[in-house]
Amino acid sequence: MTKTGHTPGPWTTGDLLTNQGQVAIMAGDDRVALVDAPEAHGVKPANRWKMESETRSANAHLIAAAPDLLEEMRIAVAVLERGETPDLNDMRAAIALAEGRASLPTET
Repeated sequence: MTKTGHTPGPWTTGDLLTNQGQVAIMAGDDRVALVDAPEAHGVKPANRWKMESETRSANAHLIAAAPDLLEEMRIAVAVLERGETPDLNDMRAAIALAEGRASLPTET
């Protein structure tokens, strides 16, 4: 894998919110980012956790999928440069992860 400078994936997100209504993006036990609800502008932080926000959830899924999307793009470019066809199933899986339609497999 190419060195990128960012925290290595996989990154995950859950349904739990911080006490200020933010979704945490995690890489193992390390917090990578906090995602707030755009609708929360002007709402007291103590009340944000009560807010439902589809936008916050969608943004969190997209951010959490960033390492997977980056890796799939690198693979696709390398495969295309060799004149071959990339694996569309892996690319579709990364897109589904970014759109919140799939989750990372859990380790057993």
